Amino acid sequence: MLGTVWGMILTFEVIQNQGMGVVANLAGGISQALISTMAGLSVGIPALVAHRWVLARADHWILELEQFGAMILEHLYSDEAAK
Repeated sequence: MLGTVWGMILTFEVIQNQGMGVVANLAGGISQALISTMAGLSVGIPALVAHRWVLARADHWILELEQFGAMILEHLYSDEAAK
């Protein structure tokens, strides 16, 4: 994200200093903005997928622990009721 903003800042500085007449001078900042956006997305998307996978696994483990705890409590209370 920061690289994208930096690339756009460079582009606007070129526009401010040289005007819109020479498009080739604008290409450097735009290129930098697009490259950094692509790099950010190539890191961010897999990170999001991994994060969602970890959350799903944690939810599964929590459900198993709750079921196990309920089973233990049921077993304990059924033993007390039998006495």
